[in-house]
Amino acid sequence: MERGFFMIGVVEPRNTLNIGTLVRSSFAFGAQGVFGIARRFPLDNEAAHTFDRHVPVFYFEDAAHFNTAMPENAEFVIIEMDENARSLETFVHPERAVYLLGSEYIGMPEEYFTLREKTHIVQVPSKAGVSLNVAIAGSIVMADRAMKEEIRRARLRQMSR
Repeated sequence: MERGFFMIGVVEPRNTLNIGTLVRSSFAFGAQGVFGIARRFPLDNEAAHTFDRHVPVFYFEDAAHFNTAMPENAEFVIIEMDENARSLETFVHPERAVYLLGSEYIGMPEEYFTLREKTHIVQVPSKAGVSLNVAIAGSIVMADRAMKEEIRRARLRQMSR
């Protein structure tokens, strides 16, 4: 049985195809929603491939609007190249998570790091610290969550035998 929930989104999304790809990946990995903050984005592109019909898409005007609209029982997970970030390899995903990706050009604005007491900073490991495309980074994070959840379920099945 699935545990918890998650949503994923981008602060100031700039590239429509990246958001379309994120919507498509969100459907594939079971996200309960995709969002953009501080900038609207059209979904009528080939990358979204109509998956926005199956995954709710939200828009928030700013950090405050976003924070008050998010579930109070969710932890924020900021995906960012940061010296204080934990590696995705060893990160244990919260049962109830809201993943935030920074803008393709400016990264994550400082105000997002302090929106919630329960905020994690996670970095997707890459060769020589190369920055990843926002859609790719988000897709990797969701795949990691799905794989770790499947491992957890397999261990529970094994223990119940």
